[in-house]
Amino acid sequence: MENKNILIISEAYAKGGSGKATQNIFEFIKSIYPNTKLIIPFHTSKVKNLFSYFNLITSFYYFGFKLLNRVLCKLMCTNNFYFFNKGLNYPLFNIKRLEKILGGFKPDYLLILWYEYIIDYEIINKLKEKYKLKVVIYPFDMFGFTGGCRYSQSCKNYLMECKNCSALKSNYSSLAAKNYSKNKNLIEKIQPKFIFPSSFAKEFAQDTKIFDPIRKSEIIHYPIIFDKIHESEEEIKQKYNIRNNEKIIFFGAQDLREWRKGVKNFLSVVSLLREVYLKDEKIDIKIICVGKDSKKIFGKSSEKILVYEAISHIELLKIYKISDLIIIPSLQEWSSLMMSEAVSLRKPVFAFKTGSSKDLILNDYNGLIFDNFDYNNIAMNILYYLKNNKFINQKNLDKNIDVSNKISLGFIEKQFVEKVFND
Repeated sequence: MENKNILIISEAYAKGGSGKATQNIFEFIKSIYPNTKLIIPFHTSKVKNLFSYFNLITSFYYFGFKLLNRVLCKLMCTNNFYFFNKGLNYPLFNIKRLEKILGGFKPDYLLILWYEYIIDYEIINKLKEKYKLKVVIYPFDMFGFTGGCRYSQSCKNYLMECKNCSALKSNYSSLAAKNYSKNKNLIEKIQPKFIFPSSFAKEFAQDTKIFDPIRKSEIIHYPIIFDKIHESEEEIKQKYNIRNNEKIIFFGAQDLREWRKGVKNFLSVVSLLREVYLKDEKIDIKIICVGKDSKKIFGKSSEKILVYEAISHIELLKIYKISDLIIIPSLQEWSSLMMSEAVSLRKPVFAFKTGSSKDLILNDYNGLIFDNFDYNNIAMNILYYLKNNKFINQKNLDKNIDVSNKISLGFIEKQFVEKVFND
């Protein structure tokens, strides 16, 4: 295979869903093309081919700017459009800084992942012109396809080029349309190749007028790379003080306060499950929740629920291993790393019609997809599954289905080689 110089730029590495996705993508592509390098803003550990740009001035600039941006958004926005970036965007990286970091490295391809605060389309275009490279964008959210929202909630203004933005107060609503127009013009210049982590993401982009001039895009799910778990299920359960007869339900998110994670809604399901459906059942259930502010939401760990503000990824894999059911209550996702990991480990998943759910979950085979938060319906199905072990038995594990192919590393490698990094 012909070697190629590939430069990846992302905002996070190793931590959180986007950081872990970046790490997996970087390590996976590097295993195919050894001359792959990653640039991120801040990372202290030494990793081969990873360039981490960090000093006190840039740290203050980066985090100070993000804080200022959030404050301004709150002043200018209506309701709780928490993710709206009003266009006050001065990226951390500029062309001179990137040239200095790269030194003598001349990339053939530029792969952009999560880029909200570190790079923009103007700088991407300058990199393309300077190095005569091909640009590939593998976006982690909707930011590049709207006038500023990372997640559009129920808003459909992106279908009208973000005119009359409902996320901004009337005095500022024209900013979204200006941002949208600017992005569209730059994308037409760059003519990047787009790949998406789910069909949901691709369909969203294709619905926007910003996508009109772009060639056919591809869907490639996140490559999932696991650390090896040496402990048995019994050892893991003992560590977490879980009895062998207890059924484990797991759910979590990096930040449980985000409206789109659906945690507040799922709390109603949990209450209904415990107070109504389990009242006369002889079944022991323990719920494990991981995420920021989980202790504020649930209180301290108890006999029925274990809560963790944050755990390492290897510990998260251990929890996957002992879980009987994984719930992903997100109302809106570009793609869920947790879902890809759970499906890769052949764990049943309950989720909604967003992100990668319709790509990776087949109803009654490896989980259920719900249309909406019908609390009774979800609670009833959770109980039914836990009592009957409805999914993932040995018989259907052996079936050769499309889901297994979509997330196999061999298939993903073929997609990158044949459809992304080709001339």
